[in-house]
Amino acid sequence: LVVAVRAAVRAADHLVVAVRAAVRAADHLVVAGLPGADSMRRPWSQTRRMGGILMLTCMVMCADPTLQPTHELNSSESARGGSTSIEVRYHLDWEWGAAESYQVGWRVTNDQGYEVRVREGYLTSYSLQLAPCTPEDLSKRSHMPTLIGIKRAWAGHGGDDPSAWLSGITERLTHPREVALEPVVLNTGFYCRAHYLVAKAETKARRLPSSFNMVGTSLYIEGEALDIHGTTYPFTVWSTLPVGKLMAWTEPVSAIDLSEGSVDVTVTRDLGRLFDGVNFQTMDNDAIEKTILLGISERTQVALTQAR
Repeated sequence: LVVAVRAAVRAADHLVVAVRAAVRAADHLVVAGLPGADSMRRPWSQTRRMGGILMLTCMVMCADPTLQPTHELNSSESARGGSTSIEVRYHLDWEWGAAESYQVGWRVTNDQGYEVRVREGYLTSYSLQLAPCTPEDLSKRSHMPTLIGIKRAWAGHGGDDPSAWLSGITERLTHPREVALEPVVLNTGFYCRAHYLVAKAETKARRLPSSFNMVGTSLYIEGEALDIHGTTYPFTVWSTLPVGKLMAWTEPVSAIDLSEGSVDVTVTRDLGRLFDGVNFQTMDNDAIEKTILLGISERTQVALTQAR
């Protein structure tokens, strides 16, 4: 239908051009004083008016309302703030809980009764990104037009979304603290979740330590654990395993529209429960490694605020 309308409008344009040319020719005949020229001009003038009416009627009644000239589209986008940059500002933080500073690091008593003392450690936060809403998420919203443009459900991993922060950073675990990452700039998108990934550090990662080679390592932690009898269990965890978590900032899920303003996304890990589930007497190094990493993933939380 739209193609037919466009063709009709173009035909009407050609008709009007032809009518104008004929009227101008008749005007020249009148000026020249040729007989019958004035009577010839009147019907052509009427035809011109009818052609204009036909064209306007077609444009008003049939034209695709979404078609706008380029300059009007640009003006509309500017009016809506389409050229305004929106920032996604990611933050990495720790919840200390029962953990406390101790000597060169910190200590905590885990749920197995071991007092764990950390002397050295690093964690590689590999990526952070927002996860697009699924059609099911958006169907719960009151304004259904936001479904337009949603092409796929989030699969729980990735890196191709415009919101992705992919630089990687190595965090020192002896003195954990909040870290503000470089903002990611974009201008649109509906998002319902965030994805956080721990994985092997690459050479481009920020804050790589000089005292220990973290390239190719996701988690390194060294210390000792004491049981209730005072028996000491030294440990070293050196992992290349990845672990991630896809999480919502609210339950039930609520979507945020980035066109409404920049957002701050804070991912918080639970330091005080980092060693929960670890039995240093009965577990081997592989079991300790996986328990710590899975615990990081399980107890990670996300919070989001939006400036409007």
